[in-house]
Formats: sequence, structure tokens, C-alpha cells
Amino acid sequence: MQAIMKAPPAPLTFDTLTSESLKTPVDTGVSMLVSDMLTTDRRPSLKKFDKPTLVIASGESLLLQAQKAMAQALPNAQFVSIEHARHAVFVDAPVDFNRTLLRFIDLPASGLSSSGPSS
Repeated sequence: MQAIMKAPPAPLTFDTLTSESLKTPVDTGVSMLVSDMLTTDRRPSLKKFDKPTLVIASGESLLLQAQKAMAQALPNAQFVSIEHARHAVFVDAPVDFNRTLLRFIDLPASGLSSSGPSS
């Protein structure tokens, strides 16, 4: 759990996140992850998305370029990179995450673009 967060959250929050994540049996979680990563290429499906889509990524992600490419493949997407956060952006940078999400929700569909990072 700590590997996906830049800074540890409050102990109660961390304990809750940990206990909730442990409810998935290990063999089920591993099977789902391996199956998803190694057997399913969802890139061809991206062009079928017809709804506004927000892609939020960690500015430190090793997959940042792939995430940008994914957002560009979506017909109606906005990509936002949030610095100083790891995979759990919503934990490491909750204010930035929430501000980005609320801005997206309030944005008219015609205001979206997939032109790259907006922050």
C-alpha cells in the first residue's frame, strides 16, 4: 500500500485503506491483475468511448507517456498530470485531485480536449 503513496496518510486512513484492500483474496487479486495486464489489450476500444473522459495521472508515473497516449486516443478526453504524487493521486494530492475532478464535472462537454496535460 505504501508503494503507491508518496506520503503516508493519517494512520486511520491508512488502516482503513489497508483493511479494505485485504478483503480481496490474494489469489483472486493476482489472477485479475495478471489476466488484465497480460491477456487484454484495451487500446482498440478507446476510440469507442463517446462520453467525456478525465484521465488523471501521477507526474511521477513510469507510464506517464503511455497514459498521455491513451488520453489522446480517447475522442473526448482531458489529461491531467498531478505532480508530487504517486499512483494513489487522490491520497497524495487530494486537494489537486478534487479540484481537477470538480473542474471536469463542471466543464461543458465541448470544452474538453485531449491535447495533453492541463496542469
